[in-house]
Amino acid sequence: MESDPGRENKKELQNNNELTKQNQIQFASSLFQENITIHTLLESLAQGVIVIDKSLNILLVNSRAEQMFGYSASEVLGKPHDLLVPHRFRGNHQNLMLQYFEAPKMRPIGIGMDLFGLRKDGTEFPVEISLSFVNTPNGLLVMSLVSDITIRKQIEQTLRERADELARVNKDLESFSYSVSHDLKAPLNTLLGFGRLIREEYQGKLDATLNDYLKRIEHSATQMKSLIDDILNLSKISRQEMKKQQTNLSQIAFSIISELQASQPQRSVKINIQDNVTANVDKNLIRIALSNLIGNAWKFTEKTSDARIEFNRQIINGKSIYSIKDNGAGFDMKRSGLLFTPFRRLHSDQEFQGTGIGLAIVERVIERHGGRIWAESEINKGATFYFTLDDQG
Repeated sequence: MESDPGRENKKELQNNNELTKQNQIQFASSLFQENITIHTLLESLAQGVIVIDKSLNILLVNSRAEQMFGYSASEVLGKPHDLLVPHRFRGNHQNLMLQYFEAPKMRPIGIGMDLFGLRKDGTEFPVEISLSFVNTPNGLLVMSLVSDITIRKQIEQTLRERADELARVNKDLESFSYSVSHDLKAPLNTLLGFGRLIREEYQGKLDATLNDYLKRIEHSATQMKSLIDDILNLSKISRQEMKKQQTNLSQIAFSIISELQASQPQRSVKINIQDNVTANVDKNLIRIALSNLIGNAWKFTEKTSDARIEFNRQIINGKSIYSIKDNGAGFDMKRSGLLFTPFRRLHSDQEFQGTGIGLAIVERVIERHGGRIWAESEINKGATFYFTLDDQG
């Protein structure tokens, strides 16, 4: 029987190719295993290590790569590297690797792309791949460091879902705020309007008792309106976008004091505001906080004959601590735990009017700036409110 020369040559070429692959595999293995330190290092890595040659065949894998892809080393050595790549990515991945061999340098692969590995059982998993290279006597070898990022992707997905949920909640809160503002304030405005009409229409015709009842109705409606506004402000502050900038807190404090003095020109209050106190803050939010704190100091000193209000900053252990101090009514430190709780007041409405929301708003603003707030006080000896800010640029 005569032999087919073409078939014999093809068989011989295949045998030679197999011998070449085996030689390359043996060379790569010896290259890394001759140095026990390098071999130990490769085996200890949390990433999978895959070494390929210019023909894009696998020459070496470490144990982590075996675990990651579900293949033993003997099953992949000498095989094309795209055995570990999902079918839909193989063409593009092969082009990327060939381009890398032409201009090798240490870098990640597929920047901005979602990369996946293919396990032996056919399942896929998200990966990140970093490439490096080794020049050897037998040619350039490329080492891929493969990281399984399944857990990270799951966390990212969870965070996206939470962000979407938060966006929906914020939208609901905005709708609720609008409803509160419109549906509750409208009847209050009507109540106040008719109260004024009664006063104008029946001026001088109402006895003292009816006048007192009317005043109480108008006062309660006004208090309710203020309470609604404060609740809305507290809600908005939690959602308002932060826009930090270098801000002169001293100027803001002076402005607030000027407004208070204009509203009660008969009052004599000694003011001491430290000059040029600046911080990197959201200007609008910090004004709301200072307005409440200075406004409280102004309110609680109205029964003090030599009223004093101070605004200062001191540096302790490299940290700025801001303070607003007054010598007014003060409060019992045993009840200080209620200071920043909404609707909880340390003074009755007969003593000092208020809604009990202001300090809760202040605390929310300070917390959004990465700071904290606390107070020291003694009854009839004033109060000092201290706060910090994470005001680095």
